[in-house]
Amino acid sequence: MSNPESFRELCRKEIHTGPTSGVLPGYIQANLLILPKCVAESFEDLCTRNPVACPILSKTEGRPQFLRNHASLIKQGTFDIRTDFPRYNVYSRGKLVQQKNNCVNEWSSDHVGFLIGCSFTFEHALEKAGLVPKNVLYNKNVSMFRTTKFLDSAGIFHQCPYVVSMRPYKLTEVEIVREITRKFKKTHGEPLDWGYDGAKRLGI
Repeated sequence: MSNPESFRELCRKEIHTGPTSGVLPGYIQANLLILPKCVAESFEDLCTRNPVACPILSKTEGRPQFLRNHASLIKQGTFDIRTDFPRYNVYSRGKLVQQKNNCVNEWSSDHVGFLIGCSFTFEHALEKAGLVPKNVLYNKNVSMFRTTKFLDSAGIFHQCPYVVSMRPYKLTEVEIVREITRKFKKTHGEPLDWGYDGAKRLGI
């Protein structure tokens, strides 16, 4: 694929249904969270208080085909937040109940979709520096862990644990990894911690 428009079409047609690590290097990637309007303000406040863990890139405004700052984000073709992601996890009362390739039937006018910066964005910069992430090398999803470190609370969102991704590097490579990823503040930035001691501090 050569551009985001063609990739969105692959998702829309349910051709690409897996992780997006290594897809379209050089473009920003996002995770998606869709919530009822009644808690959307609290969630946005949570993100404001925790900009490293939850960097908001945009959110839907009025309809699923339109984003805040739409023109600066979607430069070509059409966009629909209900169909243009590879996979949707559907939760009910905090429990995963279904995985689908679109959420057209679940979406209603009572929903707000948030785009949260994704760390896959900086993987290309690591590759260019000769530090190819293992998940890219082996075409796997990145390792993820729930920590014992909590976000600053907001509204109904309290005791929310940090969830971190992990990319293995040698200790001698950590500083250059930090230097490279530090620039990507809208997609989590540099590592929160590292090494075995870091894993212990995070409760992993």
